[in-house]
Amino acid sequence: MKRKTTHVAVTSGNENIYRYRVVIYRDEDGVYIAECPALQGCVTDGATFEEALDMIKDAIALNVRARLKMGDPIPVESDLIQTEVSVAV
Repeated sequence: MKRKTTHVAVTSGNENIYRYRVVIYRDEDGVYIAECPALQGCVTDGATFEEALDMIKDAIALNVRARLKMGDPIPVESDLIQTEVSVAV
């Protein structure tokens, strides 16, 4: 399963820009899964890579707006170490 990591920028509605790294990959059914590691639980999907990317942008914007409305802190992007491992089973 090949994963692609990219950055997205979203606005909170008042034109503040928030940049987050997202990971997009295809699952066993061919659906593209998009997740934002910095925002726990911020995951969505799409039939195409582009649709998954659009959906994760919306999900991030909703997450950030909800945090702002509740007065919760906005997580900042932390260092993400990307590597591959092999396991014998």
